[in-house]
Amino acid sequence: MDNTKFTVLLAKPEFLKPPEIAKVLSAARQIPYQDAIHLVKNCWGFVAQDLEEKPAQDLAARFGEAGLPALVVPQAALLDLPPAAHVSSLVLAPENLTFVESPEKSEAVSWSRLVLVACGVFDLRTFKTVTIKTGPSGTQKLMTMGAYMMGIPFKFGGRSKTTEKKVENSEILMFVDFVLKDPAARFRIDCQHFDFKFLKERMLYNVMGNVRLVLGDVVKSAPQAWVSLGTRVLLESKPIRDMHYESLEDLERESRWLLALESLKPR
Repeated sequence: MDNTKFTVLLAKPEFLKPPEIAKVLSAARQIPYQDAIHLVKNCWGFVAQDLEEKPAQDLAARFGEAGLPALVVPQAALLDLPPAAHVSSLVLAPENLTFVESPEKSEAVSWSRLVLVACGVFDLRTFKTVTIKTGPSGTQKLMTMGAYMMGIPFKFGGRSKTTEKKVENSEILMFVDFVLKDPAARFRIDCQHFDFKFLKERMLYNVMGNVRLVLGDVVKSAPQAWVSLGTRVLLESKPIRDMHYESLEDLERESRWLLALESLKPR
């Protein structure tokens, strides 16, 4: 018995429209629209997984009828992302792109090897518990002392007490992944810890502006490469909220989808 499972993928990046995807899933699975929109919120191109072949083909047909062409792919054929090597700088030249990992290690690759430029920005929220001690102020202590000296047993400011409070910390993080073929490889820029000096006189005083310059140069030199939603948003100077990434995992899931589309291109 064939136990192969199938995945339904959106056929093109421009079809990544959660409200429209949710409408199709709501009708196909006979579930409320709000439940469907929750399911597709972080689908990033993977609209359904772990299906038998016929249900997968039927669902893909529904998407096609809705103007969102989809593909049915055996899950075993979906590739994982290569491990990410962190780079500290870049060298852009007409003939190649050099990834600098350290002063002692770098790799120059031809532009034709670049298959994906994936930029993502998200808000990392963390919480910690802090201890807060409250009690009489300096003035209140002096007033209490004065009252006692006058024979009045009254304490200003009440008793000292200790309470715990959860404090939220928010940090905007930005990453860029460059994925290569022949052989497969992935290089990652942690934009918060990256040297943009190679931009020379074009270098700006803000990280996002510098990343936009780098992405523009790279996409111009490698027009064949797929680009993530975040890359498009940044290059088109749209609001960062339009990226919709909640974590680095969202960017990597989208990257897997785009690489799957790359592998399905006619050769």
